Amino acid sequence: MQAKNPFASFARRISGKMEDSFEQEIRSLSGPRRVFQARTEAALLSELLVKNLRKQDPPTTFQPTLLFHYRPFSLHPQEYGIYFAQNSLLQESHVLFGRVKIGFSDTRNDREVLTDCCMVVFWCNIACAYFHHIVESDLFRLRDLGLQAAFFPDILSDPAIGKLIQDLSLAYSFRILSDIAMEAGIPSGQPFDYQWIARFYLRRKVESMESAAMDFIGDVRWFDGLEKLAKNLFPSAPSKEVFKTLFYQGIDTLKNVPVYLDAQGQIPAFESTLKSSPRSLEDVYFEMNPSNRKFFREILNMIEFSFELSPNLDHDVGIAIERGAGDILFELFPRTYTHSVVSPYQDMITITDHTLARLRELNQAALIDRLIHSGFQMEPTGRLVFALNPKIGWNKWNATLALLKEIINKIEGI
Repeated sequence: MQAKNPFASFARRISGKMEDSFEQEIRSLSGPRRVFQARTEAALLSELLVKNLRKQDPPTTFQPTLLFHYRPFSLHPQEYGIYFAQNSLLQESHVLFGRVKIGFSDTRNDREVLTDCCMVVFWCNIACAYFHHIVESDLFRLRDLGLQAAFFPDILSDPAIGKLIQDLSLAYSFRILSDIAMEAGIPSGQPFDYQWIARFYLRRKVESMESAAMDFIGDVRWFDGLEKLAKNLFPSAPSKEVFKTLFYQGIDTLKNVPVYLDAQGQIPAFESTLKSSPRSLEDVYFEMNPSNRKFFREILNMIEFSFELSPNLDHDVGIAIERGAGDILFELFPRTYTHSVVSPYQDMITITDHTLARLRELNQAALIDRLIHSGFQMEPTGRLVFALNPKIGWNKWNATLALLKEIINKIEGI
């Protein structure tokens, strides 16, 4: 099953000037879980979860609502994203499973079929939610230009506009069926053409919701729908001017809109299908710039003989250097997996805010100043980030390594 990427949301950065803070959320089973698109794994839903679901009779009808809750970045940037309730997602997948397994005679085992059905439902709803993001992004740009005063939640609360946006969001999913099939990793070709299954699912959702989405299928009808929406948003604008407000792309792309999954106290459906971090040093090195691999090795060699410190390869999307049980001093991230606003898409070393707080307690503020002077940058979350560069040079790297050793000595000496 696929997962969403961990790259910091651009929409969050421009609206809230803060980093995407999913690091604690991914560790909590009680709250929403961030779903990433960083890696594609040929994995299936949990066997236990599938068995529990198959004990129930498949529901026969799809829910008369879309499955997601979209939280606008213009309202609360820290909560911005697409939220799914796991139970609703699985129940809808179970309905589709009943149609595919029996009605379309998919003879593969239940786990494979249910996983593919879950991905169809998941990505079709993400596509619908993304259209909400497109509309909000356009309103946000117009607000910045002083041409529009309304916030997206205000627009959505209007019954006529809210219904039109819902209809257009379903029509938008029909327009990007090939993208849904590609991102979901669902089978293609006979006899298991799941792009057709995705279209079948959307068509049945249109019927269950009594939506007018089919009025906007096709290029001409689609642009008629956008024009109708623009005229609702700008009723006093001349018809020719309305076309200048038509929108085609959100601030975030389809792949980096934050998507969260709330397990609702159940076994997380994506637990066995989400690979949120490399599981071996070889995986980490493969994701890094080859010229920077020696720097990571130097840090690992530095802690090799310490009884206090140990590397944790299960930590999010990189390596955590821990003291004792879960007391993280440093984090090492390869360039493919980055949480950083100040150093995006780069191999990097981070010093956690907790470590910095410990140093301040030890009256080591001068050491923190030296870190900043050596090239570490402060993130909005309070941690320090050092971007690795093959052109750093051995003198600067050795000085940086000496500072890291000094931090270890200070912390271990507590």
